[in-house]
Amino acid sequence: MHRDIKPANLLISHTDVLKIADFGLARLYFPEEESRLYSPQVSTRWYRAPEILWGSQKYGPAVDLWACGNVLAEMLRGVPLFAGTTDIEQLAIIIRTLGSPRLNEWPELTALPDYSKIRFPNSVGVRWDNLFPSCTHAVEIDLVSNLVVYNPKNRLKATEVR
Repeated sequence: MHRDIKPANLLISHTDVLKIADFGLARLYFPEEESRLYSPQVSTRWYRAPEILWGSQKYGPAVDLWACGNVLAEMLRGVPLFAGTTDIEQLAIIIRTLGSPRLNEWPELTALPDYSKIRFPNSVGVRWDNLFPSCTHAVEIDLVSNLVVYNPKNRLKATEVR
């Protein structure tokens, strides 16, 4: 896992090859080691996955896919999708934008360490096409909407992105 995917860590060579930089927070991931804990103090806030914002130490490569979705959204919009100044504000912006997470879609949410520490107002969220008014390609919005998903189990896997 890279754990710090953001625009500044994505480099494009003079031959238009995308290269990922800054592996300072990267860690090996072993899916069979379900009890392995990772630091929640990773990733640049604007690209940090909600499970990490809620204090999870058990996460996987899906955190990088959340970040990729946010980078793509930023490319399409010209501004970051979620630009909080604190972790709580970051979660509040995510919830206002995506709507309140549904426990039937993410039952593990209530088990996250910081879930019960703060309550956010219920939100229905914003329609994806309203977030990208100048985007004329539905396929791009569809990709973002399948990467920027609360439940890490429901995010697209890297092998599924086309």
